[in-house]
Formats: sequence, structure tokens, C-alpha cells
Amino acid sequence: MLSVSIILTQMGVILLFMILGFVAGKKNQISAAGTRDLSWLAVNICGPCQGLSAVVQANSLHDHATAFKVLGLNFLLYAILFVVGIFTGPLLRAEKSERKFFHVMTVFGNCGFLGLPLCEAVFGKEALLYLTMN
Repeated sequence: MLSVSIILTQMGVILLFMILGFVAGKKNQISAAGTRDLSWLAVNICGPCQGLSAVVQANSLHDHATAFKVLGLNFLLYAILFVVGIFTGPLLRAEKSERKFFHVMTVFGNCGFLGLPLCEAVFGKEALLYLTMN
């Protein structure tokens, strides 16, 4: 059974980092260019490294059948989300020029910044391996 304290602790750490970044930005300790550079670093370096770390450290690497099942389910999920995304904009009565954004938001949810650290804290490195396959 999952402990609520693990989830709350991880979310508290993430919230603390968000508050620190907000305060640093308000006090002009981080410029707009610095924010852009830190975002690039997080998305293009830290995120893939965290996924690679999960692959290297996971104990279930010998279970290729499970990994391929998860990969196949991911392809199926993206196919379903692609179709659902086509109808999201019209259902939400978005303007025609904005419907493509709703389509992309439906298909590609952002689980990197919050999802990866939370998943690792709650379920461990093995679960992180499957999340990074997504």
C-alpha cells in the first residue's frame, strides 16, 4: 500500500523548488535568458538522463517481454489519444485557429517535470523505467 506521506513529501519538495524559482525570478536573480536556459537544461539534459538512469538501474531489464508489452500499449494509447485529440477542440468550442493546440495537448501530456520524480518516489526505479518508455 502506498504511503500518503511519500507522495506529500515529494510534492512538497517540488513545491519548494517552484517557490524558490518564483522568488528568484521576482528578485531578478534569474533573468529571462537564464530561465530559458534552465528550462532547456531540464528538458534536454536532465529528463533524458533520468530516463537513462532508470534503464541502467532497473532490476527488470531481463524481462524484455514486459517491456515490449508496455511499449505496445504506449503505441495503442497514443493512437487512441490522437483520435480523441481531433475531437477535443470542437467539443470545448475552441476557435478554429486554436484547435491544433488542443489536439497536441490531448496527445502529449506533460508528465516530465512532476510525473517522473513523483513516480520514482512512490514506485521506485522500475516503475520509472516504464514511464520513460511513454
